[in-house]
Amino acid sequence: MTIKNLKRKMLTTELFGSQHFFVRDVKGVWIMECNEEGVFIGREIKSLDHMIKRHIQHVINQNGFDNMTMMHSWILGYLYRQGDSPVYQRDIEKEFNVGRSSVTGMLQLMEKKGYIVRKQTSEDARLKQIIITGKGLEHIEMLEKDKNVLEEALTKDLTDEEIEFFIKIVRQMKHNLELI
Repeated sequence: MTIKNLKRKMLTTELFGSQHFFVRDVKGVWIMECNEEGVFIGREIKSLDHMIKRHIQHVINQNGFDNMTMMHSWILGYLYRQGDSPVYQRDIEKEFNVGRSSVTGMLQLMEKKGYIVRKQTSEDARLKQIIITGKGLEHIEMLEKDKNVLEEALTKDLTDEEIEFFIKIVRQMKHNLELI
C-alpha cells in the first residue's frame, strides 16, 4: 500500500494485525500510526488540541496580552476559580504537575507584568499567597468571552447527543490512560 499525501516522496506501510498500519518513511523511520481508514485517534486529538491552543494564543495576542503564554492563562484561570480561597505556589505546582523552579519563574514573570501579586501570610513568613490583580481579571474576562465563541465553533452542526457522546468517549479515554 502506498500513501502519497505526506511531505516525503513516497511512504510505505506495513500492516500489523487487522486494525493498524505503521507508516515508515523512505529511510525506514516510523513516522505515524493509523487505522485502516487512515485515522489515528491520538494524532487527531493532538491536532485538535494544537488548533485550539493556536486560536487561544491568537486571541491573547490580539487583545494586547502578547506577553502571556497559555500556561500563564491557565494559572490565572485557576486563581480565578479558587475565589477567596488562599492559593500558594505549591497549589499551582500540584494542580498543573509542574516543578517548583518552573512555577517560580512563571509567577515571577506574571508578577512583574502585573497579573498577580504575592503577599506574605501572617501565619508563615515563608508562604506567599498568590492573588490575581485587576489586570489578571481583565485577561480572564477576555478569555471567558472567547471561550463561548470557541465552544460554539467546536460544536457547530453537532447535536446535543453527539456532544454528550463525545464527552463520554473522551472521559473513557482519559480513564483508560490513567490505568496504564
